[in-house]
Amino acid sequence: MRRFFGTLAPAVVPMIALAAQQGPAAADHKWAVGLVVGTSSFSGAAVGTGPNGEDIRFVPHRPGITGLRFSRGGGGLRLAVSAQFGRPGLGLHGVPGAPGEADQGGVLIVEESVYRLWSFGAGASTRLLRFQGAASLRPSLGLELQRWSASGSPSRLILGGEAGMGLEVPLTGSFVAEFTGVLGFTPRSPFRQEDVPEATRLRSTWRRSIMGAVHWRF
Repeated sequence: MRRFFGTLAPAVVPMIALAAQQGPAAADHKWAVGLVVGTSSFSGAAVGTGPNGEDIRFVPHRPGITGLRFSRGGGGLRLAVSAQFGRPGLGLHGVPGAPGEADQGGVLIVEESVYRLWSFGAGASTRLLRFQGAASLRPSLGLELQRWSASGSPSRLILGGEAGMGLEVPLTGSFVAEFTGVLGFTPRSPFRQEDVPEATRLRSTWRRSIMGAVHWRF
């Protein structure tokens, strides 16, 4: 995520400067549709014990996320719904890599793109702070319904909540960019008990996401 912020910063600063010179051209438009891209990381969704007594965490491994978002509202209160898709892999925390296997930041990747994750969200946001010009800081709160599925296993539906903080920057005409950090929580694990080793405990899961979006307001 630090690399993501480092890459994003040089693009965000000029946008804020441009927004300070432009009027809120799209402020009068109440509807918006946008393309969303980003990445998510998850806390351990199941915990077990390794052969040497070490703690092992089973983790959905960082999927890339793409989706669509629709919203209604002006500069103040705004309601939105979204649909997003990603392909999480399966990783283990706390397991040393075997010789010749890649160990990425303490996570041994067992398999890429194991799961198909559909996420459907509904929430509200409001303007917390407006910078000089038209850029604004917008906190958000909402619900999220996740659908996890894998080959040979029944799908799993999980309802959770999420909160975010976004920076909205007008681009040109009716187009607006938004950069958002999101923290989500689901009370159930995306894994099924039969999908993990015996004596493994399923846990609730935290999700951290960094998202970027371009919206067309009309």
